[in-house]
Amino acid sequence: MEKLNSSTHWTAESTENFVHRIASDFIAQLEIKIEKGEVSRSELAHRLDRTPGRVSQLLNPGNITIGSAVRLVRAVGMKVALVAYDDNDPENHNGPVNSGIFYRCWKHMGAPITFFELNHSVAPVGQFGYSDAAANIEMDFRDVRIDRNAITWAVIN
Repeated sequence: MEKLNSSTHWTAESTENFVHRIASDFIAQLEIKIEKGEVSRSELAHRLDRTPGRVSQLLNPGNITIGSAVRLVRAVGMKVALVAYDDNDPENHNGPVNSGIFYRCWKHMGAPITFFELNHSVAPVGQFGYSDAAANIEMDFRDVRIDRNAITWAVIN
């Protein structure tokens, strides 16, 4: 019988689980745009030249390909990046890092788009009310739910 308090994230069970988690995280980002009213499903269907039913199918994590991801984000005015990283968790005890973490870190560093910009960026300090160097690594996570076995996404204002 399997332990209820397993220390391994559910995505470690199979590649399909890992892919589903990443795809679900991606879809959640698009759903935020839709929920915030930035684009409706019908407008998304129009921009993609697809039926609303087909758009619903595309928003199913099991149907995401890199090509469909690119088409979807372009239709909502965003971009997508596929990021490989090493978090010193080869056994996948913690699951994949939520895309919101990458997004917030990128924004925190001034949203650089080139290595030149990254080398010359300074993380904002004033918003945290600190004057010491440690403030450069502080971030506000009050709006982020912490649940390592669930897909969580902070609403980014």
